[in-house]
Parts: sequence; C-alpha cells; structure tokens
Amino acid sequence: MTNPIINRNDELRCEYLACEEAILDEKIRSGYSHQRGVEETKIQNAINGLKKGYSLEIISDITNLSIQDIEKIKKEYL
Repeated sequence: MTNPIINRNDELRCEYLACEEAILDEKIRSGYSHQRGVEETKIQNAINGLKKGYSLEIISDITNLSIQDIEKIKKEYL
C-alpha cells in the first residue's frame, strides 16, 4: 500500500513505482540466477556420476534429473 502523500504527488509516485520495479527486477534476476546455478550443479553432478560409472537410475535419484535428461547429458558432454 502506498502512502497517501505519494498518491497525490505524481513525481513522487513515479519515483516510488520505479523503485518498486527495480526491487522486483532484482528479485527476479536473483531467483533466475539461483535456479540456473542449481540446474548447472545437477548437470555437473550427473557428469561426475557418469564418469564414475554410476547407473542412470542412481544418478537420477541423486540429481532428480530424468533418465532421458541424463542420456542427453551423456551424449552431449562425454
């Protein structure tokens, strides 16, 4: 909820909304970066498991990736 004074002043309202938008954008970017990091870690863990000769099922259990995704990783990275 915005302040009533801000609602009556167009310039303050615009500044307030721009600040809110910047905060939201940063939260979205941060969440996206975190998610991308999680996915990259899963892929690296799958690669490590494949190199050690672990079964696709075990790698899937550890990484929560599907067998199909692990097979794609195997073809692409090894």
